[in-house]
Amino acid sequence: MAMQHPGLKRIRDYWHFSLKLNGQRVHGSTRAKDLPTAKRVLEKHRRELLMKQCGAAPVTPVGTISYMPAIVGLKVAEEVLRMLLATEPVP
Repeated sequence: MAMQHPGLKRIRDYWHFSLKLNGQRVHGSTRAKDLPTAKRVLEKHRRELLMKQCGAAPVTPVGTISYMPAIVGLKVAEEVLRMLLATEPVP
């Protein structure tokens, strides 16, 4: 018997997600072979869709900053980190 979760469907070896909010549908592969990882991907897409519907700006997790040198180059990444660390925290 296959495991089930609302919004997730297993197609061959991979889990796929499908979300709909206010008529906007988002769907695709989670690229996950296990259900716990697929649930995390589903929740990530759900949060992004809700934030988009509310008009909120997306929040970049701090962990993604560690990948910046490979993407934009070391000098640009250092400047972005310097700017982020120099800003005052919002109360």
